[in-house]
Amino acid sequence: MAARSTKWGNWVMPTLVLFSVVLVIYLMASSTRSPENALKTSNFEENKFLNGVQERASSSKLDFRILCEEDNARIQEVLNFDTKEATIDSITTILAKTVVNPVQMGCKTLKRLGRGVWLGKCNDGHKYVCLDDIEPSDCLVYSFGLANQISFEKSIAFMGCKVYGYDRAQTTVMKQNRNPKLVLQTAFIGVGGMNLSEILRQNGHENEPISYLKADIEGSELNALPVWIKSGALSHIKQLAFEFHFVDANVAKFWAIIQDLYQIGFRVISYDPNFCKGDSEKGFYQLFEIVFRKTDVCLE
Repeated sequence: MAARSTKWGNWVMPTLVLFSVVLVIYLMASSTRSPENALKTSNFEENKFLNGVQERASSSKLDFRILCEEDNARIQEVLNFDTKEATIDSITTILAKTVVNPVQMGCKTLKRLGRGVWLGKCNDGHKYVCLDDIEPSDCLVYSFGLANQISFEKSIAFMGCKVYGYDRAQTTVMKQNRNPKLVLQTAFIGVGGMNLSEILRQNGHENEPISYLKADIEGSELNALPVWIKSGALSHIKQLAFEFHFVDANVAKFWAIIQDLYQIGFRVISYDPNFCKGDSEKGFYQLFEIVFRKTDVCLE
C-alpha cells in the first residue's frame, strides 16, 4: 500500500509543477493582451495592411508611367523617322511596328460597335471606338462607305450620336432608313469626287467637333487622306477610322499618311486585321481596320 502511495506521489508532483508553469505563462500572455495592447496590435496590423495597399498603388502608378514612357518613345520614333534616308525595308518595318502595336495609353475605354456580317469565314462591318470621346448629348459622327451594312451606324446612333452616312450610290438600307438619328445620303469621296471639306461645309459642320469619322472607301483612302490632311478638314475630328487596302503594294505612301497624321496629333489606338483576305508575302494583312485618335498620351 505504501509503495503504491509513493508511486502515486511521484507522478502527481511533476504534473502539478508542469501545470503551474503553463498557468504562469498563460497569465503573462493574457496581461499583454489587455484592451489597450490589443488595440495597439490591431492598429499595427491595419497600418501594415494600408502600407501594403499604398505600396501596390505606387507600383501601379510606376507601371502606368512605364507604359507612358514606352508610348511616348514610340511616338517620337514615328515623328523623327527620316523617310528620305530610309530604304523600303526600313519603312516597311516601322510601318508594321506602328500599326500592329497601337499606343497603350491612347484610350481608356475601347469598344467594338456593330455586329457586322458573317461572310462564311470572317466577320466584316464592325468598328472599334474609343468611348472617351462619345458624349450622347453632343456627339457627331460621319461615315463614308455604307453599302448595305449599317450595323455600326445604327449602334452608335442608338448611343445618342447624330450620324451622317454616305455612299456613292443609293442603297437598300438608305431607302429603308427611318431613324431620325441617321442622315444617309449619296456622295463619292475620293479622286474625282467631293472633298471632305465640301461635305462638312454643306452640313454646317466645318467648325464643329466631330467625335468619330469612319471611312471604308475601297482603296480611295490612299488619295483622299493626303488631301484631307493638307486642307485642314481633319482639324476638328477626334477619331479617324479607316479600312486600309493593300498596304504592301503602297508601303511608302501609307507610311507618309501615318506620319502626317501623327504630325497633327493623331495616334494609332486600334489595329484590327480583316481575316477575309489573309496576309501578303510581306506579312501585312491585305485589309485591316485602323483607328487614329487625337490624344496627348498620359497627359489627359
